[in-house]
Amino acid sequence: MEHYLHFSNTTFRIDTPTELTVFENLFPQFVTERCKADVTYTVRIGSLPEQYSLTNPVMADRSMSVYQNSEYTVRQFNVSILHDRDSSIYLVRKNEYDFHYDMYIQMQDIPVMARSFRILNIMAIEEALLYCGKITLHGVILQNGDDGFVFTAPSGTGKSTITNRWAEMFTDSFIINGDCTVIGKENGVYYVYGSPFCGSSQIRENKKAPLNTVVRLYQGQKNRIVPLPDKEKFILLYEASTVNHHDSDQVQLNTEMLYDIISSVRMIGYECINSPSAAEYLHGILTK
Repeated sequence: MEHYLHFSNTTFRIDTPTELTVFENLFPQFVTERCKADVTYTVRIGSLPEQYSLTNPVMADRSMSVYQNSEYTVRQFNVSILHDRDSSIYLVRKNEYDFHYDMYIQMQDIPVMARSFRILNIMAIEEALLYCGKITLHGVILQNGDDGFVFTAPSGTGKSTITNRWAEMFTDSFIINGDCTVIGKENGVYYVYGSPFCGSSQIRENKKAPLNTVVRLYQGQKNRIVPLPDKEKFILLYEASTVNHHDSDQVQLNTEMLYDIISSVRMIGYECINSPSAAEYLHGILTK
């Protein structure tokens, strides 16, 4: 069966031997009709073929290990953290094909994949988007009028607080995504896109807007704009970006795109207090 998702100006096709309702159940606004795909996944029932060596992982944590050589990359996802049975799902990308993945899964694990948001991690969405010219950041997307604004900062700094107040105060504003930002370029213009990833905010609109400004938030004693040198802009955006550090090609793609964003898009620092005045003050600065 064929399943299609479309977001961030990218179409994903998932070919499965069985019907999956996870997409329609969890994020139906990103499901689309059959169309030309940018990225394709072929789900295969069974074990990982022996031709793929799983020795000396380049990255490993509790939930995932990554194995890589000059011919392919294998992601091994530990399904056993969801139940007592030891089992894994494997995602294979042959290095000559940036836009096609093979997924190997045991039949008994299909229900696990079919009901969990982890399917997005299993699909390596952030990697696929990067190869399609999109970068993923931890941040809130706010649309004001026709323009998109990205608010980024470490968790707990106040991104949700100030963007929620902004959206409440100004009727032409709303939040596209409450936790994850995807940035890409169309016809020489950078856009921000919504995606299924949204953290605990549960705000995930399948919309896009031209990127006006990236705002790096800081907690402060008063509301004021903080100048950011280009070097600091890069460091802050790199820290906020989702990049697979074990893959030098992905690090390079990520780095090149961040430099281009910095040279093309306004980015400011903003120190603010925990008050509605913070949103009102910044709105006045950014929408002049």
